[in-house]
Amino acid sequence: MKRVFLQSALVLVSAVTVLTTCFAGSPATPVRQVQINYARPFEPPTRPAFLPLPPGAIEPAGWLRDWCLAARDGFTGHMDEYDDEFKRAWAPDHKMTGERLFWYKGGWPYEGGGYWFDGLARLGFALHDEALIQQTQRRLYAVADHMNTNGLLFLWWLDRKSPADRKAVTAALEGWPLWACGLLGRAMTGFYAASGDKHILEALEKAYGADPDCLRSITGNMSNPWPAFDTWCWTGNRSIADALDAMFKQAGAPFCRI
Repeated sequence: MKRVFLQSALVLVSAVTVLTTCFAGSPATPVRQVQINYARPFEPPTRPAFLPLPPGAIEPAGWLRDWCLAARDGFTGHMDEYDDEFKRAWAPDHKMTGERLFWYKGGWPYEGGGYWFDGLARLGFALHDEALIQQTQRRLYAVADHMNTNGLLFLWWLDRKSPADRKAVTAALEGWPLWACGLLGRAMTGFYAASGDKHILEALEKAYGADPDCLRSITGNMSNPWPAFDTWCWTGNRSIADALDAMFKQAGAPFCRI
């Protein structure tokens, strides 16, 4: 039930930027157009038709703003006050290991926290609400401050070189903890796109660039390629490109290298 609610809330927040563009009225007086380059420093040979706008590039108005304000004053802005699981979400002292990595044995806050942080960040920047932005930053920094090149993606307290740790992650529903990492990765890429916070970008690089085999070594982590790709677009990190290439390459089949 929590997963359904959070996914629905995230869809609502993500839809704001699209719908606001469609329904926003024309300004009463002409507004000088400001040229902004939203392109990333690094791009693959095959480019998308459209560039994603960072959170906050479009601000909701009218009934869309009313919905956003209701989310700010309701669950989205105060999720950790409604359920203690969100106080534990990616907190420095919530370090699950072994069987406790299973979502129903203690790992669920990694999934729930990823959904929440993503919606919280995008809502904060859409409303230009400094309190929400700072709240998101504190929660993301709780991970970023501890990131290192030996962790398993954002599970910084685990050791990717430890057979026991890798076995525990794989045993937890075929790598579900790494799938939950991708939700946090999406939250971090959204936050960085809007803020340019270098500390967050460094955390993303440590997660996705430390191990070229990280994205394909455990099957249950398919939420990670997109935030990994975004990180490569901003950094050009060769290890991330190699990890993505290795993940999508099929033996004997042509593929486009990044």
